[in-house]
Amino acid sequence: MPVSPRSRPCIMQVMGTGNQYGGLEKHFFDLCNRLSADYEVVAVGHPDQAHGLKEGVHFESIGRHMGRRNPLTLFRMMNLIRRWKPDVIHAHANRAAEMVSHVKFCTRARCVATVHNIKQWHFAFRGFDQIIAVSRGVAASIPLKNVTVVYNGIRPPAAAETHQRSFLASQFQLSADKPIALSIGRLAHEKGYDVLIEAWKQIPAQLVIVGEGPERKKLESQIAAAGVSDRVRLAGFRKDVPALLASADMKIIASRREGFPYTLVEALMCRAVIVSTDVPGATEFVPAEYLAPREDMRALRNCILGTLSNLPAAKARYEPIWQTAARELTVETMVKNTVATYFPAARKVA
Repeated sequence: MPVSPRSRPCIMQVMGTGNQYGGLEKHFFDLCNRLSADYEVVAVGHPDQAHGLKEGVHFESIGRHMGRRNPLTLFRMMNLIRRWKPDVIHAHANRAAEMVSHVKFCTRARCVATVHNIKQWHFAFRGFDQIIAVSRGVAASIPLKNVTVVYNGIRPPAAAETHQRSFLASQFQLSADKPIALSIGRLAHEKGYDVLIEAWKQIPAQLVIVGEGPERKKLESQIAAAGVSDRVRLAGFRKDVPALLASADMKIIASRREGFPYTLVEALMCRAVIVSTDVPGATEFVPAEYLAPREDMRALRNCILGTLSNLPAAKARYEPIWQTAARELTVETMVKNTVATYFPAARKVA
């Protein structure tokens, strides 16, 4: 079906992941939905991803079995490009970048790709007009010159949460008289929860881990074996993350690998004290005294203990960082900086 004439530039956003939801997918949905207010946006991806898009975004499915080298997938991509004639094609992560790299010969559109995590293999991103990295740490891992950093952003909480620790305690049958730490993320190896639970054996506080994933049973067994079942909870998926963050004494990121964790942005926006491993993103916002080397259980434990011993000082240290995050880590700033990579000539004129 031919595309009707349009009065606005057309931006094609391409996603190569399947029916899952995480930081990458959140970034894709937020970018598509916000861009649709000012541009003609065509979102290309797995059919299950249509649910996260606003009515004003044109969704095009390239099938449920969309291998990055699948001839049928590439044929569909070429047909979509020829039909929509986009001004910009933006590929998200490796799979989408490789798909676009195979078919961009058929278009004069400006081709942009976002790298969402540290990669050792960058061939898929060669030949793009512009590469976006979601953190300086990710940018440093890319051996290409045309790289710019655009941080992930979220919509600020609608109103400041005023919950106390007692709210979190009541939700998970914990004591309101002892500190409660919160960690949020997929229950997967790269999130480092096995290291965090091991560290918790010698931390006199309580821990709530929010999220689901393939390592749930393994972590449940580890919690029981470590003897911390009375003070560590696997909370599953929750929709009230801002309220939980506002109730916790601290937020912990124990990841082995990240590009720029959305949970870091959420925690900063909720004015949470954060202890993290030294993953990209965290190293750019979290003060050095609240960082621990990845997979170093003792260092992580000592960092958590030191922070818990003087939470008022930690809050004072974080105050200017929370203010910076409120300005820089929003969807509006993310979209503005992304659009600047789409139309660099307009940015130079401005």
